[in-house]
Amino acid sequence: MKTARTTIRLLREFAGAEPQLGVTELARRLDIHKASAHRLLKTLVEEHIIEQDPETRRYRLGLGILELAAARLAQFGVIDVAAPHMELLRKQTGETVALLVHDAHEMVCIHVLESPHRMRVSFLLGEHAPVHATASGICCIAELSTIEQRGLIARSRAAFRDNPELEAAQLAALLEQARREDCAIADGTYQPHVRSVSAPVRDAAGRIVCALAVAAPAQRIAVRDLWPLARQVRDVAQTISHDLGGVSGARAQAPAGHLPRR
Repeated sequence: MKTARTTIRLLREFAGAEPQLGVTELARRLDIHKASAHRLLKTLVEEHIIEQDPETRRYRLGLGILELAAARLAQFGVIDVAAPHMELLRKQTGETVALLVHDAHEMVCIHVLESPHRMRVSFLLGEHAPVHATASGICCIAELSTIEQRGLIARSRAAFRDNPELEAAQLAALLEQARREDCAIADGTYQPHVRSVSAPVRDAAGRIVCALAVAAPAQRIAVRDLWPLARQVRDVAQTISHDLGGVSGARAQAPAGHLPRR
């Protein structure tokens, strides 16, 4: 029981202001021997609950904990709350609507309502997509520190080498835009000829729980229509946040003609 309690305390240390911690600092905070902290971390790394940054050698939460969190979110009823709003959004836009959770350097689809059109953008439940090239990923990492963003983007690029390359300057502009507008736009940056918009769903503390996204074939949605659609999706995401007991995000207006380009 003592080990279990120590493990829980260790995991909670990563929920604070420092997402990465070294073994010495963790041992000090938990008031345990450094060797004990290292053994705990080794076990958690093997189970993918904790991972070690190959450059800094410091530890951070791993994919395993995020998979558990995603499952728990579904149990809390995020999908149940979001589903009717997503259905209305699909009827209004005629396009595919999806709900995705941020899983380290990937976005994972947890719910989707497909467009009724024969030519449409499809998502698979459990499908993984890169954070650096998708509207949902960009809006979820926009508020992270530059250091955190760089690490996730590097891993995302490495894992999705076959996708269209997004220049660093363009990505930086998209991230800044998403941070400012509380929504994101992707124009062929993940899949050619696909345009998508996304906005974050937040909890009561303002933390991003998941992302709401609408995706469509580029031939059916013009570039000039992306921002109106982004604002529409942002409004729906904020309504879902409110229904979850969360808080609304920023509602800044996008400058006229300020659109990301392929």
